[in-house]
Amino acid sequence: MSSEPADIEDSKSALRALQVALIDSSNDAIVTKGLDGIITGWDAAAEFMYGYSAEEMIGKSVSLLMEPHRADELATILQHIREGIPVERYETVRLAKDGHLVTISLTMLPILDSKGHVVGATSLARDTSELKLMEATAEGAIRYALGLIEAAPDAVVIVGPDGRIAFANTEAERQFGYTKKEIIGNQVEMLMPERFHSQHGDHRRRYASKPEVRPMGTGLALVGRRKDNSEFPVDVTLSPVQIEPGVPGVFAAVRDVTVQRQHAEAEVAHRLAKEMERLTELERFQRLTVGRELKMIELKREIEDLKLKIEKLGEATTDSES
Repeated sequence: MSSEPADIEDSKSALRALQVALIDSSNDAIVTKGLDGIITGWDAAAEFMYGYSAEEMIGKSVSLLMEPHRADELATILQHIREGIPVERYETVRLAKDGHLVTISLTMLPILDSKGHVVGATSLARDTSELKLMEATAEGAIRYALGLIEAAPDAVVIVGPDGRIAFANTEAERQFGYTKKEIIGNQVEMLMPERFHSQHGDHRRRYASKPEVRPMGTGLALVGRRKDNSEFPVDVTLSPVQIEPGVPGVFAAVRDVTVQRQHAEAEVAHRLAKEMERLTELERFQRLTVGRELKMIELKREIEDLKLKIEKLGEATTDSES
């Protein structure tokens, strides 16, 4: 029995050693401090994140890591801790030893004594600078892409797997006469004549089974329908997209080809007129040629008739002389 206190003390020492090892192996900066903000504990991740060693920071105020204009922030956080209220995933900025700013997600928990009184705080800070940079880069790319889509000469709609429109650009408003608010959330069939509605559902399902970049309705004359029910010819190009992770969609670029169709029809009409003109000329030439041939046949007959008459007259003259 006399060995129990030593065993207990050894166990406590082992537990403390394990806790220290866990803290030092964490990727989060773990800092303990009193209610006055004076640092009492500083782990290896904190040293890496902020550039200060434990010897430099223990006994110093945590305000050393804060920009001057954030003094009120520290006072507010410590007041929450005094009241036993945890601070969770608080997005803020800290100042490293070399002067660069570190964007962090901060969680701070109260430290309680054996009687349940708050005596200090433990903070866990995760460096989110790289994540924020990636998010900013991604947001910039999204804004750039949206800018390109908005500036596109084609109407663009993105359609979800249920056939509802999830996005429409400004050109879609202009072409179809609806506002974006009227378009988004409605079935894509609203943008086509009613006579095509039933078969379009089948087309959507077939495309979903084999999504690829391709023109819609190859060989077909596609037609769009405006809000006022007027119709216009269109070309549509389809591309598969992800509306959000795990949710497939279809990116449809719709081009109003009214002018192109009019030009094509005018070209066909012009060529037809030229061919008709040529046909008329050939028919007239044919008639002239046939007329000449008939005239030649008549002349030949007249010549033959005259020859016969002359021959007969010559015979008659010979008989009279004899």
